[in-house]
Amino acid sequence: MSAAQATLPGLFATSAQSALVASMSPDEAIGFVACSIMSVAQACGCDPVANTVDRKLQNDIRFRSAMSQAVGLSLALDDRARKLASDRCAFLTKHLRDRGAGGIAGKLARAAYLLGRAAQAVEETTDMTEALALLDEAIVLHAIIHQQDVAVARARHQLGILNRAQPGRRLH
Repeated sequence: MSAAQATLPGLFATSAQSALVASMSPDEAIGFVACSIMSVAQACGCDPVANTVDRKLQNDIRFRSAMSQAVGLSLALDDRARKLASDRCAFLTKHLRDRGAGGIAGKLARAAYLLGRAAQAVEETTDMTEALALLDEAIVLHAIIHQQDVAVARARHQLGILNRAQPGRRLH
């Protein structure tokens, strides 16, 4: 049994998964799905997809912590590893979809669903490619939302300064 196979049962404990997925931030969810794509791609022998995701993860510091959560997945090529990868993706799909059908969670849920299909089919690369595209969309969407959050926080801060400077004249 390889080291990766030895770690697989712990990665798929339902209660542990529930706690992990429930506590994920958007960054962690993106990173977790990205790591899953990379792991399943490696297990399926689709190195170009795995290498693309690996570069994406290495170039973005937000996703590095999530890499450690998925590092033990699917380094073996056996059917058990594929089945576990598929089960994990089905679990991710359900819990991400429960967070909302639209936006980042919706895109990640679809990516996890496609990834689960890719894990079941040894020769299937189309699903992984589409999952990677959805991952890109989720990353872009997350960046846009983050910029908006920063802009709103900055505007609130500036209004607070103005309200303190002119206490008789309240700005909203």
